[in-house]
Formats: sequence, structure tokens, C-alpha cells
Amino acid sequence: MDRVALTYKGKPLPKGYGDYDLALRARWAEARGLSQVKHGNWAKLIGKQEIVGVPGARYYGGLPGDDHCSLWVRGKRPMAWVSQPYHLYPDTLRAMLAAADKYGLDFTVTTGSWWYPGRTLFVEWHRKGDGLLLPVTKDAA
Repeated sequence: MDRVALTYKGKPLPKGYGDYDLALRARWAEARGLSQVKHGNWAKLIGKQEIVGVPGARYYGGLPGDDHCSLWVRGKRPMAWVSQPYHLYPDTLRAMLAAADKYGLDFTVTTGSWWYPGRTLFVEWHRKGDGLLLPVTKDAA
């Protein structure tokens, strides 16, 4: 597995902390023809710059359950918002469903995350009608 140990202030984090599976991330992106935006916001999925105050969101301008997030585009069109949280509680899932209904989004939750694999979940948000985008698993070609 192609993993990168992350650093903080130039020093490596303890082994296993913040593991990042680059191969899984690359397979997921390649299967969808997507590339990551360096700085992105989920609201771009629905044509907005930013939306704040979403009920249940942990972060300013975020969606419920957001952690280790990234925006993914095809060409210049925002296609997916990825979050890789450590857990999702029932209240968070209810808030996620409410946000999806309110903003015209769908999401999937699986275990195929590349951020700290095996210890985080994988949440992929996309616009309704763009089709269900399932993660590429470690067993996938």
C-alpha cells in the first residue's frame, strides 16, 4: 500500500497517525475522471461560493459529519464533496439527510476511505441526478 506519513511543523506525526492511502485515492479519482481542488467548498456543488449555518455542521461553512474534506471536479465542474469522518452518530446522520434534502444533494457512506484507512468512514456527496458515485475499494481493479 502506498501510504504517506503526514507531518506537523516539519516533524513526522507518530506512526499510524494520519495515514494516507495514495493508491486508493488515485484509483477513486481515476475511476471517476476527477481531480482534487486545492481549496474548495461543498457549496460549489450547487453553484454557490459558500453556505454557512447548516444545522448539525461541525465546521463553519461545512456539512454535517464533515472531517478531512475535499472538493473534486471534472474539468472545471464540481462533482463531489468527500468527507472522511471517524464516526457518524444518529443525530449527525439525521442532519446529513436534512441537508441533502434542503440543498438537492445525495450522499453515500462506506468504509473505503483513504484518510487513516480502516479507522475512518468515506462520505461522498454529489448533486441529485448525477448518479450514485460509489467509492473504489481496496479490492477493486
